[in-house]
Amino acid sequence: MSRLKSKSIHGRVSLTLYGAASLVAIAGLAGVGVAVSSEIATATTPAATTTVSIPANQTWTDTGIALTAGGNVSIAMSGTIHFAPGRHSGPNGQSFSSGNCGATQYSNPSNSSSPFPAYGVACWGSIFKVGATGIPFSTGKAISFVSPVSGELYIGVNDNYVSDNRGWFTASITTS
Repeated sequence: MSRLKSKSIHGRVSLTLYGAASLVAIAGLAGVGVAVSSEIATATTPAATTTVSIPANQTWTDTGIALTAGGNVSIAMSGTIHFAPGRHSGPNGQSFSSGNCGATQYSNPSNSSSPFPAYGVACWGSIFKVGATGIPFSTGKAISFVSPVSGELYIGVNDNYVSDNRGWFTASITTS
């Protein structure tokens, strides 16, 4: 939260600004003849952590978190999904050489009626993207990154057929 302190010095108002409103306030005051103190604190955004359930039976879940380009993001994933009868996976998914992951991705190219949302990463694991049309990447059990663009954070399941899935992943998302 931004704070603004003022005091009168020799009939002039001196302001000390704290937080993100600093630049806006300075710009607004520039033509008014008000002296602005040089004691401006660096704006920092406190870290915020949100927990979101990621259902296995939908490809993408909008986390409701709007990322800002240059912001720090950490995602920690947990849980187990069941992607076919008798088959399950954690957030790391199954590697290309495990089971039929590679064969399934090759037999379901991106132009097929049931494509994987993220080719070349673990099948049946957790994935994320920034923005509805963003490029998907693997989260695995945990990932930290600086957001390259602004947009909503989506987390999903790298599966080409989610309607038979059960369970969910839990995402603990920290932004600053």
